[in-house]
Amino acid sequence: MSDKVMQGFDVLQQDFHNDPARTAIIALHWQNDVVTPKGAFGSTFADAVSQSGVIERTAKLIDGARNAGCLIIFVNIVYRPGYSGIVQNNALFRRAVTSEGFITHTPGAAIIDKLQPFAGDIVIDHARSSAFFGSDLLTILIGNGIRTVAIGGIATNVAVDHTARDAMQYGFDTVLLEDCCFSSDIEHHRAALVTLRVLCSAVITGAGFLNALGPSSPAR
Repeated sequence: MSDKVMQGFDVLQQDFHNDPARTAIIALHWQNDVVTPKGAFGSTFADAVSQSGVIERTAKLIDGARNAGCLIIFVNIVYRPGYSGIVQNNALFRRAVTSEGFITHTPGAAIIDKLQPFAGDIVIDHARSSAFFGSDLLTILIGNGIRTVAIGGIATNVAVDHTARDAMQYGFDTVLLEDCCFSSDIEHHRAALVTLRVLCSAVITGAGFLNALGPSSPAR
């Protein structure tokens, strides 16, 4: 689809329910094995992530959303020792095994210090591309009365993309936090945004999202 045709869909953007009590932030893969230099995927992400400021923007987004009354959900990619059960049917999963990363309850699989969860936040583990697949994310969202999910993390063109598509299919207002996610290549990030601008309820910056939040309804 040409850029000209895609631009015709811009009028559909920035339309989502903005009640913080009915909103969840889904923060994907902010783990030591992904974004720190010694992590399993550190050679791919660490330097570029550090230079981009995306962690700092994400911290501000999460703090602001938490203070406004949003539910904060961290999603980590983890595997059992020995990688029991992992299906290595693409390069990404094969690299997870060969890099010997993302083993449950290890420092590498843990969330980075700058984004440590607070009491009341939820941490979910999963093992495939979408945060919904093989996890209890959907029941957590439904059980908390969530209508809007705002998604950021790593990588824009993989886990963020898959999770956003599933959220949309499940009927949630789906917001992509465009400056709170990151890809190994800027062109991969931009390409994902092109399609997600059509599929998501809104594609917006973290600051723009916080500004768009309305007053909170009674607590969940």
